[in-house]
Amino acid sequence: MRGKLEKITKEFLILVKMKPLSEEDVARAKTLKKKFKEIGFTNREIRELTDCRWSVASIKLYAKGSTVKNPEPNENVVKLLTQLTAMNLNPQRR
Repeated sequence: MRGKLEKITKEFLILVKMKPLSEEDVARAKTLKKKFKEIGFTNREIRELTDCRWSVASIKLYAKGSTVKNPEPNENVVKLLTQLTAMNLNPQRR
């Protein structure tokens, strides 16, 4: 779980910092938003990951149809995201 979450979070944070996004990058961002929802993150929590650059409304729209597989992200996930965000990742292409 940790490796998967770390991978999608890093990729998501890179996309958040890019402007404008290509069609391919928009599609990937939508997929990643759905993955966060499946893990159990709320729209607000996903918004916070974006440093409030993306609205809750857009996250809702793009994550529509996601099925929550784990309704409560555990403490380790929150700690990991805090660490990743604190790393101040530099935007770079995949």
